[in-house]
Amino acid sequence: MSPWKICTICMVVSATLILFPPRAHAVFMTGKSLLSLCNSTNKDNMFACENYIAGVVDYHTLVRSLGTAPSVDFCLPANIKMQQITIMVRNYLTARPEQQGFVAAPAVALAIYNSYPCPKKKK
Repeated sequence: MSPWKICTICMVVSATLILFPPRAHAVFMTGKSLLSLCNSTNKDNMFACENYIAGVVDYHTLVRSLGTAPSVDFCLPANIKMQQITIMVRNYLTARPEQQGFVAAPAVALAIYNSYPCPKKKK
């Protein structure tokens, strides 16, 4: 193929991408999607479920370490296993189908908070 044809093809592709850029879509994990992953027998889906939950826990830990109190403040015991947290979240989402249509992160925090709220601070 001649250099002119290659250059012409590149210019057409570039012009097309400039004139018609791909749309960006915000993608959120819904409670329903998370529950589906957590209920799966597929190892990759279970891995994704546990890692999503771990990400929420890690973010919560970060927010607390910055001295900012999250609105749903939970305190996990040091010896808790990821499987235990996953079961908590799965049970919470199963028992509350109204949470399944929304972003999953707040439901994860609420599920953990129900079992492990932080102790009240004395004034």
